[in-house]
Amino acid sequence: MINEDVKILIPEDFEDNMKIITTIFSSTKEVGLVIAGEDMYPTSEHPILRIYLLEHIDLGWAIQEELHAFAFLNYDAARLFLEKLPNMSALELLIMMSAHEDSREPHAGFLS
Repeated sequence: MINEDVKILIPEDFEDNMKIITTIFSSTKEVGLVIAGEDMYPTSEHPILRIYLLEHIDLGWAIQEELHAFAFLNYDAARLFLEKLPNMSALELLIMMSAHEDSREPHAGFLS
């Protein structure tokens, strides 16, 4: 479930050049993800998307830890990943993460 109307407590050390792009929440547990982007604009040569685990606390949602970061060749590849992410199976995501770690170059994984 994607929900843009939640309160997310952002730590002070959250990088200044990152922007929260979207959130995804489990419909069965109080678990969520926040996807943040670096250099996420149409002319970017190497945008980066970072996935963070959220935990529910009394004041809202807090970033618990970074789960993974993905670098892409271009903005369109990053946007395509964002579109597919909520419906991706665990297996697809694991394959993307593995392929991403095996490469030293930013790439779009299996989305190209």
